[in-house]
Amino acid sequence: LDPISTGLSAGVEASIPLFTGGTTESKVRQAQLNFRQAQESYQYQARLTEEQVRSAFLSIQASIAQAQANRQALLSSETAAKATQVGFQVGTRTAVDMLTNLTAVFSARRDYASARYNYLLNMVSLKLAAGVLAEQDLAQLSRLLTQPASLQRAALQKQTQELLKPVDLDALGVISTDPLALPSNAP
Repeated sequence: LDPISTGLSAGVEASIPLFTGGTTESKVRQAQLNFRQAQESYQYQARLTEEQVRSAFLSIQASIAQAQANRQALLSSETAAKATQVGFQVGTRTAVDMLTNLTAVFSARRDYASARYNYLLNMVSLKLAAGVLAEQDLAQLSRLLTQPASLQRAALQKQTQELLKPVDLDALGVISTDPLALPSNAP
């Protein structure tokens, strides 16, 4: 093409800075470091969550074992109180023995209730750590924990009255409170 006859011209202009102070390189490096920090933070949170779930699960297992042991201790202390009551009725035990055993029964009830409460808290902790805690779970826990005090007192009074109810010595084969007397079914 002839530039004089057609009047066309073409040109290319390029502006390449030779030195921009390292701005581009530092922005790339900053983005890479931010990405690495985000990855590390994610891995830390994943390990922390795994540890929390594992810990909550082990706590549940421990609280189940503790509740079972406390239930057995409660049953044992109630049996011991009944035996002491029989001994008191036949004259081989004192009122102090009775009160000591009743104190043990009430302590065992407290410990058993505490173990059940810890189990419920550990269950909520596990669900929270696993990310599956729902509103229904909290509503159910609230219902369990907010049983009217009158119902709780009535249940405890019934248990205590049952524990303190005189034992039928005749049913046990004891007719006399004389320790030298033989039971009626003795040979």
